[in-house]
Amino acid sequence: MNILLTNDDGYSSEGIKTLAETLSKNNNVYVVAPLSQKSACSHALTTYTPQKLIKIENRKNINYFAFDGTPADCVKMALNIFKNIKFDALFSGINIGENMGTDILYSGTVSGAREGASNSIKSIALSSVAYKNNNFSFIADFVNKNINKLLSLDFCNTFWSMNFPNVEERFIKGVRYCRLGVQKYDEYYDEELINGEKHFSLKGEPLICKDNDLYTDVECVNQNYISLTPLIIDTTAYSVFNKYKDIDF
Repeated sequence: MNILLTNDDGYSSEGIKTLAETLSKNNNVYVVAPLSQKSACSHALTTYTPQKLIKIENRKNINYFAFDGTPADCVKMALNIFKNIKFDALFSGINIGENMGTDILYSGTVSGAREGASNSIKSIALSSVAYKNNNFSFIADFVNKNINKLLSLDFCNTFWSMNFPNVEERFIKGVRYCRLGVQKYDEYYDEELINGEKHFSLKGEPLICKDNDLYTDVECVNQNYISLTPLIIDTTAYSVFNKYKDIDF
């Protein structure tokens, strides 16, 4: 298969490098990932600013590029430089940190998968809940072993988000199909002086939220399951649209 990879942690992240190496054993892997950290950039595109494309590696089964843009930029660039390639799948990640609940509004990882889906590529975002000591090898092996099953999912106007719990492999109970849960943070701005001027950095930690049930991604991961959540490209609120579509304003 021809597989496209991107992420938002940057081309040098261990997550995407491990995934590329693992999937290249049986597939042709094409990587276009951000030149620098692009976390929480959502689905931003870079316009009016020239972007640099750097070839990192080109060997059997792996074509690896870094692009000075967002994950969505990277997917668009990949479709330009590999325009003669028909991609069978796109994986965005493996991300450092979870992408659950409202995280998907901000996530560059999820947006990389959304951009792939917008271009009719079967796309899945992969996230590790851990922020350090990530077990990227397990996640990459899991994807590689289950790739046919994953790509047999319904991708009609749909892409998928997977979150892997921060536990040893032996404690993972399995995979659950989930809806988005509620993910809230104890957020604050950290103030510091740089060259005599005030600068502010947004920081925060996830809060324990009681609004989640067993069918949400947040609670599934808390229960040591891998969450698998279908997301849609068309975000129209059809129940509301159908209510008003025949009414004159």
